[in-house]
Amino acid sequence: MSVATFANEAFSPAAYLDAELATEDTLDAASRLLAALEVSTRTCNTQLSDLVDSMLRSGPRLSYELDLLQSETTSFSQRVMSQQGAIDAINESGDAIAELQGLEEVKAKMEEVVHVFVDAQEWISNPANADEEIQFLVESGETERAKTRVEHMRRLAGLWKGTAVQRSANDALARWESQLK
Repeated sequence: MSVATFANEAFSPAAYLDAELATEDTLDAASRLLAALEVSTRTCNTQLSDLVDSMLRSGPRLSYELDLLQSETTSFSQRVMSQQGAIDAINESGDAIAELQGLEEVKAKMEEVVHVFVDAQEWISNPANADEEIQFLVESGETERAKTRVEHMRRLAGLWKGTAVQRSANDALARWESQLK
């Protein structure tokens, strides 16, 4: 896993997770950003660890793939924390602002990955909430919002591809699509 993965314009958190589950201008400002990234990375790691613990109960296949994802996230976190010297060198070369903007984008995309991961886990942990939400939107005439929500759930369902959860996710999607017709 590299920073380039998150900096790519075509980066999609859902696609990233699916792939993984399937197999400022002064030195002070740069230091503050690095510190913020370190805190964010630690927070993401803590949240990811909590999610991993919960998902490990979902089955052996997910356990293996989540261990791999956690290991790569920890490795990435360690690399980010070791970049203070690199930031000093970047400041000297004049490319600091561009690099910091890239790191800020990476941070935002990592947070988006965690958000997608949490959404997928919440759906599977309590599918009745999604059923009630979509049914309410359909019954209240908010069909476009319901369609948007179903499409979001379809992307989340891709995260469970090849797992025992996939069938129940596909069944829910079929149910919701029939409500929208």
